[in-house]
Amino acid sequence: MQTTWSKFLPLIALVSSLPASSIAIPAAPPLIVCPSEVVAECTGGLTPVTYSATATDFAGNPLPVICTPPSGSGFRLGTSNVTCTATDSLGSSSSCNFIVTVQDTTPPTAHCPTDINQETGDAAGALVIYSASATDSCGLATFECTPNSGSVFPVGTTAVICAVTDSAGNSNFCTFNVTITLRAPPTIVCPSGVLVECTGGLTPATYNVTATDFAGNPLPVTCTPPSGSGFRLGTSNVTCTATDNLGSSSSCSFIVTIQDTTTPRVTCPGPITLQATSPGGQLVTYIASASDPCGLSSFNCSPPSGTIFPIGMTTVTCEATDSVGLANSCNFVVTIIAPNQCPTAVAKASPNAQLFPGQVDTIVIAVDNTNGCVVLDGTMSSDPDGDPLTYSWLTDLDGDGTKELIATGAVATNCLPVGTHDICLVVNDGQCSATNLITVDVLTPCQAEGFLILLVQNSTLTRQAQRPLISSLKAACASFEGGGLTSGVGQLGAVQNKVRAQLSATDPTLAQELIDGTQAIIDAVTAR
Repeated sequence: MQTTWSKFLPLIALVSSLPASSIAIPAAPPLIVCPSEVVAECTGGLTPVTYSATATDFAGNPLPVICTPPSGSGFRLGTSNVTCTATDSLGSSSSCNFIVTVQDTTPPTAHCPTDINQETGDAAGALVIYSASATDSCGLATFECTPNSGSVFPVGTTAVICAVTDSAGNSNFCTFNVTITLRAPPTIVCPSGVLVECTGGLTPATYNVTATDFAGNPLPVTCTPPSGSGFRLGTSNVTCTATDNLGSSSSCSFIVTIQDTTTPRVTCPGPITLQATSPGGQLVTYIASASDPCGLSSFNCSPPSGTIFPIGMTTVTCEATDSVGLANSCNFVVTIIAPNQCPTAVAKASPNAQLFPGQVDTIVIAVDNTNGCVVLDGTMSSDPDGDPLTYSWLTDLDGDGTKELIATGAVATNCLPVGTHDICLVVNDGQCSATNLITVDVLTPCQAEGFLILLVQNSTLTRQAQRPLISSLKAACASFEGGGLTSGVGQLGAVQNKVRAQLSATDPTLAQELIDGTQAIIDAVTAR
């Protein structure tokens, strides 16, 4: 303890020996007591330190003490001076000093992680990142781990040491182990090859590639190009890769082959038959086609469409070759028929009553004096090409100047009224028509006898020789007009007998003509 009033002791002793009434003693300054030294352990940048200094006045009464810095202040590491002062009521002051020492005797703390176990697929090891730290109340000087975080650790176990030193030179450390286990890379299995038949410019090809990690767990596989992609004709490489959760990868490759073993498809039309428009043949156009999923290199037809084909049969061959040389063909026949030749129409009518020599028209006897039935015959018509024919019979029945169809067919029976009828036969082969006109005279028996009377009148017979013949013919005519067919036929028979008797010797030609004419009428009447 240190005081400031010890130098006054002799004076005090002198004063004490004097009588109290005769001595005026001045008041003593305050008595202040400081600690000899304060030592504190560092707790941070500024360490709070508390201390106590006391003081009393001359009468022993306590006085307040003011210290600078005050108790409880923060002190830096090392030594610091503190001054304390006390002042009494008379304004007398006393002071004392002492040292505050802040020391660091506590080592720092190193914080290491627990042991680290890590797998890798790389034989060179694995990069390891860890977190280690150190703390000290009064500050660190150094902190280092060896090997440090972010290093590549070899396969096996490596001890990591983390050493720390604080600002006072105290040190400490911690350790942990890093164990790297080598793990097998993924196992990936590719097909030996993929073979696909071409279906177009880009043919889709699918394939399956599998991969597992070291534990047999399936891994996703990425292929380039991916399964289902379109591949061109020929060979293409595919590479597939699988990566495990350690980033270790394995790859495999294979070849996708797009082949074309299918021949092109060739389409020909059916047989073509045309009729030529000239003797040199006929221009023929047709449509033939060829297709191949992977492309054609050539397609030709011989003879080509647009060629003039000769008359007869010609085989057309169409051949296609695809891009790999596969070929296919089809064929069809083009038949060119010679140009059409028109038919020839030949019309006949029967029965024909031949009444006189040189008779051109067909004469039909209307036995009932109204209608005569005629058989129209076109069977003698012909077609040089052998084409089937159609037959149409036309005549003007109503007198309007236009011929109407009265019958069809090669042979037709038609009953016509008494009169002269121009009948036209039209034959057609489907492309061309031909006609033939015949005249049919439908006569009553009496009208038919009129031709015989003219025959007699125009003969060289004397008028006397003509009269009995003409008279007999007129008598027969009267019978027919009256409906007496039997008597009329009988009278014509009598005419024939007279002719034989009177003319056979003198005019046999006339005799025969008259006999033939009358017989034609008799035959027509009796045939009804």
